[in-house]
Parts: sequence; structure tokens; C-alpha cells
Amino acid sequence: MNWRDEVVPREYDKDEQLRDHIKKELKNYYMYLARWQELESEKKRISNRKIGGSVVKMPEGNQVSDGIQHRIAVDKATLEQEQRDLDDKMSTIKKWLSVLTFPQYKVVKMYIMENQCKKAKQVAEKTGYEKDTIYQYAGEAVERIANKIKKIL
Repeated sequence: MNWRDEVVPREYDKDEQLRDHIKKELKNYYMYLARWQELESEKKRISNRKIGGSVVKMPEGNQVSDGIQHRIAVDKATLEQEQRDLDDKMSTIKKWLSVLTFPQYKVVKMYIMENQCKKAKQVAEKTGYEKDTIYQYAGEAVERIANKIKKIL
């Protein structure tokens, strides 16, 4: 399949897709954060790895063309690249959150990001808002972010 030859279906709603994308990325925030932290731990583990061995006798068996220092450098560079990609995603989400009012931010953080658009009743109890207000603010927040993005594009 050649994507360049594809035709966008008539039913495709760009605005709806943008709102869905925003909501999914907000829901993925903690997944990104957890992965970033895992990569940070792995980088520290690699940095603290003791590289040693006998200088008197070479190990027996097949020899690897790359030395262990080279493999460690490659592994660390790979981890750092993935971490930079996650930094970009999380920075984008942070920018999106910065355009929200405080009540919208509070609802997005608790309802969309932390609870994955579930437990509206519990979020309402914690925030002091009505359950319907939680839904309203979440929708308004996503719409507000989408409108800001459309202005940039």
C-alpha cells in the first residue's frame, strides 16, 4: 500500500480526529512518564556498570567484534534518544495544559490523565464539582487545546 496514493474518506472529520488525538495523548501522559523514568534508571544502571576482566588471559569462545564499552555507549545513546522522544511528547502535553483555566486543568489532570476518563463520581467528590461539570470541563478543555493547536497549524 502506498500512502501517497490514498484518498481521505469523505466521512473523515479532521476536528474530531484532533480532539481524539489530544485526549489519547493526555491519557498516555503517565505511561510516557513511567517509561521515561524506566529509561533514566536503565541509563544510571549502565553508567554504574563495572567493566573489568583479566588482562592476563583473554576469554575463551567466540569473540565479539564490538567491545563492551562500544555496546554500552550504543545502548546508552539508544536510551537517550527514546528519552528525548518522550521529553518532546511530555513537553507538548505541558504546553497544552498551560492554555487551560485552573478548573479545567484540575479536571483534566484528575479525570482524563489520572483516571483515564473513568471514576467521574470520585473525581467530582475530590474536586467539589458536580459529575456533569466534570464532563463539561473535560470536553471544554480538549476543545480549547484543539482550538489553540489549529491556530498554530
